[in-house]
Amino acid sequence: MTVFNATRTLRLHHFALLALFCLPLAACATAEEKAAKRAAAEAAKQEPVEVLYNRAAKRLDDGVYFEAAKLFDEVDRQYPYSQWATRAQLMSGYAHYRNMKYDEAVLALDRFIELHPGDDSISYAHYLRALCFYEQIVDVRRDQRMTEMALEN
Repeated sequence: MTVFNATRTLRLHHFALLALFCLPLAACATAEEKAAKRAAAEAAKQEPVEVLYNRAAKRLDDGVYFEAAKLFDEVDRQYPYSQWATRAQLMSGYAHYRNMKYDEAVLALDRFIELHPGDDSISYAHYLRALCFYEQIVDVRRDQRMTEMALEN
């Protein structure tokens, strides 16, 4: 066996060992994600729309934005044609924005804008979407794509 093959084999063994130790860590979820999954499971019990929406609003007021967004999405999933669902779509975007998950917020707001172009809150949705791009501006001396997106919106 040459030195090159021995070194290569040793590197492969190190990589396999590293992968073996990192594999259990990949299955770990944060406490916030676990709480959101529990909330979604509880919400799947088909609660009345008012109760589900109010629980999501309470989570939003408490500052648990990830869970609030999931509950607002659950309102939209369970009661898609209600006026609660329309409001929940907008609030889901707001909850993602407050959680600094700007990409998810933009997706939720785009969906709201596309589905409800004549809604009274459409200007707020556009404003919130523009804020998502504005918040991502890192430095004025760098790439200005986010600045352009904020101005467009």
